[in-house]
Amino acid sequence: MINAQLMADHFAISLRSIHMQTDGLTHEESIMQLPFRGNCMNWTLGHALLCREEILDMLSMPRVFPNETFQRYDQGSEPITQDEPGVIRLEKLLEMFDEQSPRFLEALINTSEETYATEIQVGQNKRVVARRVLFYFFHEATHVGELAILRQLTGRNDQVV
Repeated sequence: MINAQLMADHFAISLRSIHMQTDGLTHEESIMQLPFRGNCMNWTLGHALLCREEILDMLSMPRVFPNETFQRYDQGSEPITQDEPGVIRLEKLLEMFDEQSPRFLEALINTSEETYATEIQVGQNKRVVARRVLFYFFHEATHVGELAILRQLTGRNDQVV
């Protein structure tokens, strides 16, 4: 079974990496696009916040933010290339992570083993909640890894992590 404390610890490490990779960047830099198909830093961060909200749903915990907050950041949405309706400023995204984190980590730790063992519908398949949360961590870690490249896109020539 999933070790809830270990999972919470790893999501906390992920958030520290997010803050390190975004340190000193501007909102304008967060919407810079790679020269090939991919998403900008702003979308990546908003998407990670959305996924954390979806984990709260899976754990039968209330979301921190209203459902419509992250519509612009849903899987399959168009790339963010400029400020437009629904785009959240970088500074606000980082504040939202910090606001969400205590409740999110508490939910991970305090969820019962029975809830983690519950099956939920994912597309056409049933998945155990614990395995789904673990998948979401893998998903977030992949996006956090992308932040290193997106940071360098801004012209930084540093190694943060």
